[in-house]
Amino acid sequence: RGTGGSSCCLDELDHKSLTEDAGSAFEFLRSQTEIDSQRAGILGHSEGGIIALRVADDRKDVSFLVVMGTPFQAGQETLQYQLRLNLKGLGVSEDGQDKLLTFANKAIQSPSFAPSLEESNQHMTELIGLLSEPDRQLVTNNGLLAFVTMLALPEVRRIARHPGINIKSLSVPLLAVYGAADRRVDPAANVALVRRSSAIATTTILDGLNHVFRDSETSGLTISPDVLQLITRWLASLVQERPVGEIAPP
Repeated sequence: RGTGGSSCCLDELDHKSLTEDAGSAFEFLRSQTEIDSQRAGILGHSEGGIIALRVADDRKDVSFLVVMGTPFQAGQETLQYQLRLNLKGLGVSEDGQDKLLTFANKAIQSPSFAPSLEESNQHMTELIGLLSEPDRQLVTNNGLLAFVTMLALPEVRRIARHPGINIKSLSVPLLAVYGAADRRVDPAANVALVRRSSAIATTTILDGLNHVFRDSETSGLTISPDVLQLITRWLASLVQERPVGEIAPP
């Protein structure tokens, strides 16, 4: 989408359109002579994992799924996780965090929340009145304005309105991988949700890796080799018909 001669813009699409696009790409992959169409699967990262799961739900020819840093929780929970971590990192009090999160939830639930600059400034003034003086100094006026603007972004609203993923009826092998230092998706909560929902899913959390599976301390430029090794070993286990479950990192 939005590349070459294709139409539309990615940030204007909903999950239905993205799923249709991904399904078309998967169909093209299966049509290639060098591909075993009976053993083709999909890998998706973050929101791409949501799309991968939707494609598998729509089709019966997806053989396996690998999702990386994918939120199975409802979007509101994911947004709260992100915002609370960021606010806590700034030193904002729990009371201040709660007030800002309450505002964020109302903004996301409002279908018409697309404030002009003047309206954004009004919201900023409203938030200033809610926060204590120490919290106001930590967040800053510019920070509050950016906070309000962020809540109107199409991609943020699309993910925040995501209802969550139910994989109880999933019939294909699933590998769900998370980085322990992920600040965008709660690794522990999502792994617990996957384990409760599916007996055929394999889950693991990799120490020291962030949402894009790079070292959280060194911010390396490439994905960690540990992730690629993990996925390779899991795919090999499918071929060898080993039992699924929890696998240890390499």
